[in-house]
Amino acid sequence: MSAYKSSNGTWYIKYHNKTKRGFKTKVEAQRYEAKMRLNIVADSNMGKYSLYAKEYILNRYKTVSYGTYEKSNNAIQNIILPNIPDKPINEITKIDCKEFKDKIIDMQYSSSHTNYIFSQFKAVFKYAEEYYEIKNNCYEVIKKVRSSDKEIQNKRNKELNIWNVDTFNNFIEHVKKENYKMLFIILYFTGLRLGEALALTWNDFDGKTLNISKSISRKTDKGKYIVKQPKNIFSIRNISLGNNIANLLSEYLSKEEKICGFRKEWFIFGRLEPLPQTTIDKVKESAINSAKVRRIRIHDFRHSHASNLIASGVNIVAVSRRLGHADINMTLKIYTHLLKQNEDELISQINNSSQFLLK
Repeated sequence: MSAYKSSNGTWYIKYHNKTKRGFKTKVEAQRYEAKMRLNIVADSNMGKYSLYAKEYILNRYKTVSYGTYEKSNNAIQNIILPNIPDKPINEITKIDCKEFKDKIIDMQYSSSHTNYIFSQFKAVFKYAEEYYEIKNNCYEVIKKVRSSDKEIQNKRNKELNIWNVDTFNNFIEHVKKENYKMLFIILYFTGLRLGEALALTWNDFDGKTLNISKSISRKTDKGKYIVKQPKNIFSIRNISLGNNIANLLSEYLSKEEKICGFRKEWFIFGRLEPLPQTTIDKVKESAINSAKVRRIRIHDFRHSHASNLIASGVNIVAVSRRLGHADINMTLKIYTHLLKQNEDELISQINNSSQFLLK
């Protein structure tokens, strides 16, 4: 429910297919809106948990990306609502919450997904408190679950799943389509996030660097892509390509410029629309199978780039800036194991070079 301004200068509100018009100011409309909310809460049929859950989801649709909304909607509609008593939100008890928690844990989702479900369950209570002044802290009995040893090990294995240059060269020889080949090269040698790479247009390439200032979000419910701001202000950056990659991209541009209707506003990877992620994954998987190399995710191209830089002795601060991390601690958290390897190699080199002193 929100206040809207009419063409005649007055304000009106809309809620549950009802409209109230004629307010002289926005504040007056909002006060009436608050009164309506309190009246609605007085009706127990309108105060059920499911009602607030659905309204919370509608509010999410207006304020977050479609991918985030879809994840939240799936958790609430398919998991939370079928497993919580549909009674007035202020009548839900700690026992109800405990039984809900036990049901979700029995479903044996990963710890991260289980905690996400819990967070969305709690968010509905917080929404009701913020907008309707209904306070029920029963959800506080639900605590985060810890990751299992197996999950922790799997996460570590994923973090270590990288390609060296020889493996990448083997892989790229089996990518036949030039636009996909160029995409994989850029991902591997720049460390860009996939959304950042897909959002690039030829206006972002000056012959030597790529200007990163936006990202592609996944499709909306209407089947369109959204070009949005990157993850954080530090993600806005210029990426130097080096002579070899810059020359490759310039050659690719020369071919694109010969296409009828070419414009600098075209996406580098996709022209009028960015390449679809499902097809990117299929091309990657096909080349991996042909090259018979270890399977990695698209995001592991980024990890591979960072790992190769660190292994080559590049300063961790420079790596962090190139990746667009919000701070160096994020970089250290992800790549600490590589820094430890470098330190071990350093100590080994010191021992070898100083061995003559002991003779």
